[in-house]
Amino acid sequence: MNRVAIIVGGASGIGLATATALAKKGCTIAVADISGSDAAAKSLAGYGHRGYSFDTSDEAAVARLFDAVETQLGPAGVFVSCAGITGYVDGKRPPLRDTTLENWNKVFAVNCTGAFLCVREMFRRRAVRPVEHGRIVLTGSMAALDGGKNSPPSYVASKGAVHALVKTAMNEAVALQMTVNCVAPGVVDTPMFRSAVPAERRPAAVAQMPFGRAGTPEEIGAVIAFLASEEASFISGACIDVNGGVRMT
Repeated sequence: MNRVAIIVGGASGIGLATATALAKKGCTIAVADISGSDAAAKSLAGYGHRGYSFDTSDEAAVARLFDAVETQLGPAGVFVSCAGITGYVDGKRPPLRDTTLENWNKVFAVNCTGAFLCVREMFRRRAVRPVEHGRIVLTGSMAALDGGKNSPPSYVASKGAVHALVKTAMNEAVALQMTVNCVAPGVVDTPMFRSAVPAERRPAAVAQMPFGRAGTPEEIGAVIAFLASEEASFISGACIDVNGGVRMT
């Protein structure tokens, strides 16, 4: 059965790894990203994939994205949110006392509000036009579970809100025969990680990891792809830790 999957933040890092994994499973992928979406879509196995320039924090853009995808590819059976920004300012972690409202709102707009807008749109569409095996997977963070000592407060709080969003969305998704879950990655070697952590600090960032290394986008993408699969039909409202054992809940 062909399934259409919308991957927000799908042009790089965990999003691209997820798109790659789902394309190999036969899904038709809509890569939605603020940049690089066309190239990412063309890199995927199979055919029919499309790229969409998209700002997840723009409410009107969310409806336009779903309109375009469902007109061109068909009703979305899978939605995955991997878009995110760190909240670092000039390469530094601002403490809470120095966090500006502008920084706070910007990070929440991308990391949490954008996910909410897309989940809401997915619910609205599937209430009118149901699909089999509907799946929503959001990307949280280990930082939201351990206080994120090395992460900006805006990032930590926004990811904590994503974890809570999953719980409330799961309750509504049941009526639509859909599941809603999230993954909470630890340190993962992504472009966002490399932009936030200078090269000289990266060895220390992974030194305490049980496996002695950061995770890969592909390792996170594989877990997301499973949660998006038909086989994951009895998992909902869960937050799956994918952190190499550095934190166990």
